[in-house]
Amino acid sequence: MICKYCGSEIEDNATVCPYCGSEMGDPEGAFEPIYINREQQNIYNESVSSGQYEDGAEDFEDDEDEEGFAPRKKRLSLPSLGKRAPGAAQGGAKELPNLSLNTIISIACALFSFLCLVMICNVNGNMKDRFNTLNASITQVQMSYNTIEDKLSTLDTTVANVQQEAYSQLASTNITITKDLTSLTGPVTLGKYNMMFIIKAKGNLDLSKSFMWQKYNPTSGGWEEIVFTGNATSNEQYGLRLENLMEDGEYKSVLWANGITKDAEGTYRCQITDLTGIKKTSYEATVTVGDAAA
Repeated sequence: MICKYCGSEIEDNATVCPYCGSEMGDPEGAFEPIYINREQQNIYNESVSSGQYEDGAEDFEDDEDEEGFAPRKKRLSLPSLGKRAPGAAQGGAKELPNLSLNTIISIACALFSFLCLVMICNVNGNMKDRFNTLNASITQVQMSYNTIEDKLSTLDTTVANVQQEAYSQLASTNITITKDLTSLTGPVTLGKYNMMFIIKAKGNLDLSKSFMWQKYNPTSGGWEEIVFTGNATSNEQYGLRLENLMEDGEYKSVLWANGITKDAEGTYRCQITDLTGIKKTSYEATVTVGDAAA
């Protein structure tokens, strides 16, 4: 029989054309016949004569129709020269599925969402790495700051010590203590009158305001000035009396027990200030008050 798609002679019981690959079971008239013009026939004849097509292929008839085309009578192994109807199988190829617009949009949205998820995961990972790096940098800066703060504190202490040493040297130049305080070897009898401490100094001093006696307060942890009244010579709380005088070219301050009380027990010192404001502190000395003799 003759293939109705390419015009080739095929077996009567063939279901597929061996030349063009068309199925013989296709509905009648599903494809249009193939036409070639004179120029294509000449190309085909030259191809047959050169051996490009199998032997025995017949030429096209020379009869032309009114439009200058000759219909193909015999088989032709050039299916690309003809025109086939849509949907005809060629070489066993299958048609792509006809997807609806909604399906295409859904697939595109799914792909876009997947790409966005991948990008977000990458950005999240990068942000975590940067945060960890920033946190480590902040920790390093904090450690450096603490180190600098410790060094500044040490420097402040050193500067304070140097200043104190320089001040002490200046005070030693301006004020010379010729007799310093010493602790009493025994208790002062309660209510008695006797001399407790003596301090002597040289320098640019004033008897009325250069000598200031202080007593240590264990509660506050600091030194408190002993206030004298009655011509600035008496303190009734401790039972003390102050006497400042000039003796043999030296300034002298004497602290007397004047009816001493139990509150007078403790540690004492004297701070000497010259007329320029330079201060120098004496040694510390202790007082113990004993009971009165029977």
